[in-house]
Amino acid sequence: MNHTVLSGRLTADILSRSVKEDKTVQSFTIASNGNGQHTSFVPVEAWDMDHLPKYLKKGSRVLVQGSLRENKWKAKGGESRSRLVLTARQVEFIDTPATSGEAAG
Repeated sequence: MNHTVLSGRLTADILSRSVKEDKTVQSFTIASNGNGQHTSFVPVEAWDMDHLPKYLKKGSRVLVQGSLRENKWKAKGGESRSRLVLTARQVEFIDTPATSGEAAG
C-alpha cells in the first residue's frame, strides 16, 4: 500500500502546464515541518486539478493525500539520478481560499 498524507505550506505559486491535449498537471512544493525540528521540502504533482492555482498561492497551507513515486533518469555525465514526488489524489485547503482579484473584507 502506498498512501501518504502530508501537510505544509506552498513554497511558491503553483506551476500549471498541459501535458497532452486533455491532461494538465499542477506542480508545487510544500514545506512540511512534522516534528518541529526539521523541515522537509516535498515536490507534488496534481493531475487535472485545474482549480488549484485559483485558490492557492505561495504560503497557503494544504493537506495533500496521495502516493509517492520515484522518478529515475540518467544525467548528462551518465550518473543515475532519482527524485521522490508525491502524486496527489486529494488536496485540502487548510487556509481559507482567496480567489484572485478579490479584495479582503
